[in-house]
Amino acid sequence: METKIFLQETTLNLVRSIAIMDSDLFMWNAPKF
Repeated sequence: METKIFLQETTLNLVRSIAIMDSDLFMWNAPKF
């Protein structure tokens, strides 16, 4: 049970960090368009 919650939180953190990186790259590349 605790392991499942830990995995869910870890997955959410990964998704969140990936989304932040994607938005940073988009903002960085936006002026070129």
